[in-house]
Amino acid sequence: MEIKQPDSKNVTIKKKKLRTHSLYMKFSSIFIVILVLITTISGIMLSSLTEKYLLNNKLKDMKAASNELSSLAIEYITSDSYEYYDYWQGGPEFSELINKMAIYYKALGATIFIVGTQGEIYAQYPLNNKAIEDIVSNPVHISWQITKKYDYDGLYYRLPDNRQYRTSLTDDDFYYNTGDFYGLYRDMGDEYLTVCKRLTHTSATNGQKVIDGSIIVSLPITYVMEAKSSVLNFYLLSSAGVIALAIIVVFLFTQKLTKPLKNLKDAAGKLAKGDFGAKIEKTTNDEIGDLVDSFNKMTLALANLDAVRNDFIANVSHELRTPMTSIKGFVDGIREGVIPPERQNYYLDIVHNEIERMNNLVNELLDLAKIQSGNEHLNIAPFNLIEMINDVIAKLEPLYMKKNITVKGTYEKKPENVIGDARSIERVIINLIHNAIKFTPEGGTIIIHSYYENGKVKVDVTDNGIGMTDEEVSMIFERFYKSDKSRGLDKKGMGLGLSIAHKIMLAHDETITVSSVLGKGTTFTITLKRDNI
Repeated sequence: MEIKQPDSKNVTIKKKKLRTHSLYMKFSSIFIVILVLITTISGIMLSSLTEKYLLNNKLKDMKAASNELSSLAIEYITSDSYEYYDYWQGGPEFSELINKMAIYYKALGATIFIVGTQGEIYAQYPLNNKAIEDIVSNPVHISWQITKKYDYDGLYYRLPDNRQYRTSLTDDDFYYNTGDFYGLYRDMGDEYLTVCKRLTHTSATNGQKVIDGSIIVSLPITYVMEAKSSVLNFYLLSSAGVIALAIIVVFLFTQKLTKPLKNLKDAAGKLAKGDFGAKIEKTTNDEIGDLVDSFNKMTLALANLDAVRNDFIANVSHELRTPMTSIKGFVDGIREGVIPPERQNYYLDIVHNEIERMNNLVNELLDLAKIQSGNEHLNIAPFNLIEMINDVIAKLEPLYMKKNITVKGTYEKKPENVIGDARSIERVIINLIHNAIKFTPEGGTIIIHSYYENGKVKVDVTDNGIGMTDEEVSMIFERFYKSDKSRGLDKKGMGLGLSIAHKIMLAHDETITVSSVLGKGTTFTITLKRDNI
């Protein structure tokens, strides 16, 4: 009986999957524990710091209010209008004190007391004494839940608990209390922060320090707790979301890591078979993402190269097939005697022109290939642009005179020296003017204008010819592209001149642009560097 041995390959795969799964769990557990600990510690610190920050801000405002109100109270106590038994009937100093208390109430939401050494309430805001309502505008009255706790001695209302006023009398520094201030605010439903400051002045008779009482400033701090709770809840909610997301990321990390590599492998196999359509989706921004980008760029470059190769073969075949067919037909006609002797020279001239046209095509293709490959050497040097344009206009005179076209050059007052390869730039200008001549009707006008704008020397070649559509403008610099031949006035040319001009300007790190209106004309514009020396 034959015993089958287990497939070592399958065993290895299973062990690997099991080991990977175990690593997932271990790594995830450690990661989650660390994340929870960090979240908990950070939450406790955030809660404490938030509460401390908000309370410190309020304490700062309350201490400032206490200091200013203390100064006003002492100013009133030491004034001539002060009378202990008729405290609230004081003069302008008392009015200023009450109004300032009203301002701090509106700004801070604070309840403010000025009390004597025995807890007698000399002044307060919100108000309790209706006799002084006319001192402030829109007076606010204190809650009965607080006033019901006051003691009354027939002259003054007093704070009910001596800890509410005696604690601050023993020290010049501020006294703080958090809670219901020994029961005073117990029925208000809020927790209060209270700041007390001792009132003292120096006696004018004996120079001794006199203790007059205390300034008590209280405000509810429920909003502080609510703000702290809101911040903590938001923190915990966001942390829970982050933890959940982190767990998902940990479990998917390996799959995300290996998936691009598998896609690269599959796409490389397709690329080896000549399939350039495969594009890998980039899922990460790390080194693997960079590798995917490089692979996609390589695939696109190879696809473009293949398309250029196919287009090149098709275009060159088309451009050579037509004249070769004509030449063969005319030569066969002469050899076979179909064309009479008196017409042979006429057809030989056509053959000569077609051969010259093919020769020009081959030369332009070689020039274009040389420029694109970077093998075209550019002799960058200053030259006089105006002189060059004038020379080109003179050279092309037989062409535009034949069509009775007016060609004019308009320039800035001073000769414009530019930097570039003079021979290449001359070729660009020749191509632009020659193109304008082809598409300008008889009696038309072509203007070559040189000017300085935005740090560049610009040359416009403008004609009033047939113009182009938007589609033609977008394709005008493509190799072998010709605008609508049915509208062309000149059927010659292989559609390489403007492409060569475009490549030359790119080699100079300059631009060539075109604007056109159908039926009205076209303007080509090139830019050049100005020679400032």
